[in-house]
Amino acid sequence: DSIKERFNNYTTLINDNNLHHVVAINNGSSDFLYIDNVNVKVNNTQGNPTYSTGPLILGQRVGNTGPFPGVIDQFRFYNRALTVAEVAQLYNEQ
Repeated sequence: DSIKERFNNYTTLINDNNLHHVVAINNGSSDFLYIDNVNVKVNNTQGNPTYSTGPLILGQRVGNTGPFPGVIDQFRFYNRALTVAEVAQLYNEQ
């Protein structure tokens, strides 16, 4: 499964016209989703997500139904899983 597919069932909407800090992590055995430094979703998984040699697309709605109707202010991609402390540090730096 891709990261998009793994978090596709997270259905809580954030629609309050405020910026939010969102972090998705895979550590090889679990996926974690943090919103504003709060762990809101954990999926137990087997291994790393699948990947594609195609382009990385940000800001597209699930199911390719059009562009994300918000703003992506900053984006970082790491080649390792962040720790809980690192997620908190990034949140506090914003």
